[in-house]
Amino acid sequence: MFTIALGAGVGILMLVFRVLEMKKNKAAIEKAQGEMKFEILDYSKGVTTFLAVLVLPSILCVILGIMEKSETNIAFGVLLIFLFIAEAMNAHDISKLYYNETGAIVNKKFVRYKSMKAIRKNHAIPFAKYTLTTFNNEKLTLARKAAIKVAEIGKIEINHLTGK
Repeated sequence: MFTIALGAGVGILMLVFRVLEMKKNKAAIEKAQGEMKFEILDYSKGVTTFLAVLVLPSILCVILGIMEKSETNIAFGVLLIFLFIAEAMNAHDISKLYYNETGAIVNKKFVRYKSMKAIRKNHAIPFAKYTLTTFNNEKLTLARKAAIKVAEIGKIEINHLTGK
């Protein structure tokens, strides 16, 4: 029983942390939106759906654990259920680009296109993240769709080379 409670406790804790992070993101975006208007590029559907679908095998893990009377399987399944729900909520929250004609919100801060020096793809794999470098040498991480949109609006060339 302890194992099940531990799995549920850790899962709930992860869910609470994600909800708190979502509140921080929402506050930062509302603050920025109070000052100017933004369009939203939502690219969360694929990853959110994938994570939500992974809840189903987690439920199956719990069911099998109950049938086999295995506390470990039940605990693991419960933990995964909470974890996948938390990550799906997080993906839905952070997989959006807020942008307008002067800049975009990247990593919870507004960055003007004029201050963007370069966008570089980090790896050769198709779903790899991109690094946005500003003229202050600040490095910010972007998803592929967000990087393409920022490059298009900001008229910045994307360096697709891998390496340093």
